[in-house]
Amino acid sequence: SSAASDVYKRQKLNTALANLKRKIPTFFINNIAVNVETKVIKTNTFYRLKLGAYKTNKQATTACEALKQQKINCFVTYYTQEKPQPTL
Repeated sequence: SSAASDVYKRQKLNTALANLKRKIPTFFINNIAVNVETKVIKTNTFYRLKLGAYKTNKQATTACEALKQQKINCFVTYYTQEKPQPTL
């Protein structure tokens, strides 16, 4: 993965977040935390958009189900907060 392709992937992530905010604006009313989890697998860097954190698993599951009803892929996982991402 090159620095140029990482920038491109980050731009795609920013675009995906902007599209989510347009598609489901009510989901973002409460200033939900938005973080990015970075994973490097072999030579590829992947970015996972993480929304949360929720106090309980039930709250997270309810929010995830609401996203799925909007045809947005979602799964509940442990929340890890990385350094704030200035581009988001």
